[in-house]
Amino acid sequence: MELKKMISCLNFPESNVAVELNNPDVMLSGVEFYIDQKIIRSDIIYVLFDPVLPYKYFKAKKTYTFLIFTVKKIEMIQDPDYFINFIVVKRPNCFTSVVNRINEILAEKYKLMEGTCGITDSFFHKHGIHSIFNAAYSVFQNPIILLDSSSKAIANAPANDSMLDCFSQSNIENFGQRFKELQYVLKDNLMPTMIKQAFSLYNMLASNIIVNGYIVGTMMLFEKDKLFDENDRNFFCALINVVTHELGSNHLYSQSHGRSSSLLLNDVINTPNYPPIMLERQLGSLGFNRLHNMCFVVISFSANPNYTVFNELTTLIDAYFPEDLYTIQSEKLILLITNASHLENKVLPRLKELHANYNLQIGISNAFTELSDVHKHLNQALTALSYYQKMTDPCYRYYVFYEHIAQLKLLDIMTAHCDLLEFCSPDIINLIKYDEKNQSDLAQTLSVYLNCFGDGILASRKLRIHKNTLYYRLGLIKNFMNNELTDGETNYVYMFSFRTLQYLGLFHPIDL
Repeated sequence: MELKKMISCLNFPESNVAVELNNPDVMLSGVEFYIDQKIIRSDIIYVLFDPVLPYKYFKAKKTYTFLIFTVKKIEMIQDPDYFINFIVVKRPNCFTSVVNRINEILAEKYKLMEGTCGITDSFFHKHGIHSIFNAAYSVFQNPIILLDSSSKAIANAPANDSMLDCFSQSNIENFGQRFKELQYVLKDNLMPTMIKQAFSLYNMLASNIIVNGYIVGTMMLFEKDKLFDENDRNFFCALINVVTHELGSNHLYSQSHGRSSSLLLNDVINTPNYPPIMLERQLGSLGFNRLHNMCFVVISFSANPNYTVFNELTTLIDAYFPEDLYTIQSEKLILLITNASHLENKVLPRLKELHANYNLQIGISNAFTELSDVHKHLNQALTALSYYQKMTDPCYRYYVFYEHIAQLKLLDIMTAHCDLLEFCSPDIINLIKYDEKNQSDLAQTLSVYLNCFGDGILASRKLRIHKNTLYYRLGLIKNFMNNELTDGETNYVYMFSFRTLQYLGLFHPIDL
């Protein structure tokens, strides 16, 4: 079996996925996965195959060989040159001509060496897995989906037009359980395992892809109507080594601690009601002690990033936050800080540095102690991030805390039912009007003074004025409002009024 005839993969962006169910040139067809009535996204799936007979002979159940391996997917930016959402395969009537065309494109574009080993080495080691996608894209066009991320289900496919139609419904249901058993057997085994007649009509070689001691994917080689020979096993072992080397060269897979925690956090985020006890055990297995004080940080780019930028950012995240968990979803980096007591001294200064270098938008949740509150506080961080653009106060230029925008969320709810100006102190409204008429800064002065809890020295520093000037302005304010600013309840009403007027766009804090 020539390895170069096995390579046939294609990147097809998720937004352009179209399912062809009746095209006679499509080897397999499928739709999105449905598990418990919920649509889930495919993992990265590679399909490598070598059909022996033309398509029309398939229904006669002649010999057919294909290979599938999956890699756990961390959602990255939709950069077609790297991470992919779906792998699609088309089996034309004349397979050989298409394989030759792929080899021509690869040889021309990447100057690959002739011969099986040369093509494979150049493809994987010099250009990366993603290199073949561009070449194959000009040949394969029709999308299919084969297996979901954990092989719990097989994608829906028409019974009369599918490589998988020989599986009975019971075999499909049993396949998930068999695969779980197989994963358990292989968890400490890098070499392929021979499974004779694992299910009807098929033999299988299977192995987990292990990077730095952590399983990041699974590869399976199926043979129909025949046993594996030595060449098949040698090919399979060689391909496992190549794939393991390629994944290990990516920093997201190169650090077992960071990578395994990323996979775990990704699973937790995508699984509502994730059992806290199970999460605690899994964190413990990764070297995390019981977490008592956590918070979420969600980071987004103000502009669409490319892969290089995301790669640089995640490299810094690995270096800056080695004891924390992170993953990437929907072009957002989700970071679980495992010790929120370090937030002020360690986390925030580093986030400021990242913001300065990459123009980031950052939302931070409240601190929490119970693992059962993971989803609640992740939503807090996402909500804080969504308010980033609304925070005109310059002190929020780097990041936004959920606790700071809780009032804004309340104001959003109130806006639908009442006039917010009714809740603002007339004293503050009149003071702003006085400033506009006299070109003074009394409202700004009072806002900073109240936010400094009446500390005149700190307020004068933030306003960059002499403390005597501050006290002079405060005297004018007290006379204008007929208030000594000593009552805590009144001062709270004033602060709430400033925040509400800021929300309405009627007050703009100065840049401190």
